[in-house]
Amino acid sequence: MNIITVFFTRISEESIPNFQMFSLTHIVALAISISFLVILFRYGHLLKSFKYEKYIRILFGGFMIYTNINLWIYSYSLHQEWYYYLPIATCGYATFIGGLTLITKNKILFKLTFFWGFGALLSLFGPTVMEGPERYHFYQFFFRHTGIIASAFYMMKVYNYKIIKEDWKLFFYVTFFLTVIMTIVNLIVNKPDELNMFYTMHPAVSGTPLNDLYEVSRWYYMVFWLPFAALLGYLYGLPFYQKKELFKIE
Repeated sequence: MNIITVFFTRISEESIPNFQMFSLTHIVALAISISFLVILFRYGHLLKSFKYEKYIRILFGGFMIYTNINLWIYSYSLHQEWYYYLPIATCGYATFIGGLTLITKNKILFKLTFFWGFGALLSLFGPTVMEGPERYHFYQFFFRHTGIIASAFYMMKVYNYKIIKEDWKLFFYVTFFLTVIMTIVNLIVNKPDELNMFYTMHPAVSGTPLNDLYEVSRWYYMVFWLPFAALLGYLYGLPFYQKKELFKIE
């Protein structure tokens, strides 16, 4: 295969990963992602008066959606089972919804995208990607998860969208519903090492306290995981919550 073909080829799940967590590659990618988010949050308001802001927003949103299509094409090329087309976690939904948020400017989608950003942030610190920087999917992984957070920041800074504490309830109800449905699918398929949507079958990353709880009992872990994730989502919003009175005035 030539260099271009290799660049766009995924590594099989049976292969040895080219990416190592907390390696120099990971630290550099994480530093670039965090720096971009800080710059966007600090200076994003400058895009308000930019002549081509609309095109930047639509292009950004369109590519977010494309990354999901790219993953579906990959599953189709391998003739994978139907459940491989379902997002493994909220990030899969958030890239699609985040893209739609940018394109449509829908405030409900914005709220979901914002809170699902906590999962994207965790994924940046604990990536599940196998490919290294010599492969396209490495860049797509970090773009997708950085883009989830960035799409919410974009709407906050360019269009003055706000988050209040009550918005967390929307995040909780939708996430709870999806988690229940995906857990049922996990159990029906009954391949815990293969299918782990919403990480209800076992932790996404080993070597954490969650993994210790899973070793005690898978059921203890499953019962604990959802409220713990919901709490993380609430805490994620703490630096951004606006007072309800201020929200109404705007």
